[in-house]
Amino acid sequence: MLPSQFRLKKRIEYKVLLKRSKRIKGSLVSIDFYIDPTSATKLGITAPTKFGSAVERNRFKRIAREAFKQAMPDLPKGCLLHLFPKRHVKSAKTAELLQEILQLVHASQS
Repeated sequence: MLPSQFRLKKRIEYKVLLKRSKRIKGSLVSIDFYIDPTSATKLGITAPTKFGSAVERNRFKRIAREAFKQAMPDLPKGCLLHLFPKRHVKSAKTAELLQEILQLVHASQS
């Protein structure tokens, strides 16, 4: 389970992220990405009902949290991420998602 201090939970956190972030689109997910040096590295996930059934949405969120936990040492301090899955990623693996998150974040920094 992802500890509470690493999650975007409040509406105001999502609004600030939406206002300041840039969106990066990959083959598996779209990411709203922003670096706030005063904050901890945090993750927010949105899996709408268009994505699939509750089982599919929960599976995606579970593998996304695990990929985020594995990516945390390689992410910049204060990195705020908001993940949106693409519709065809229902069978994605944690390693694939981890690789894409790191690739998109590092590409957006350069």
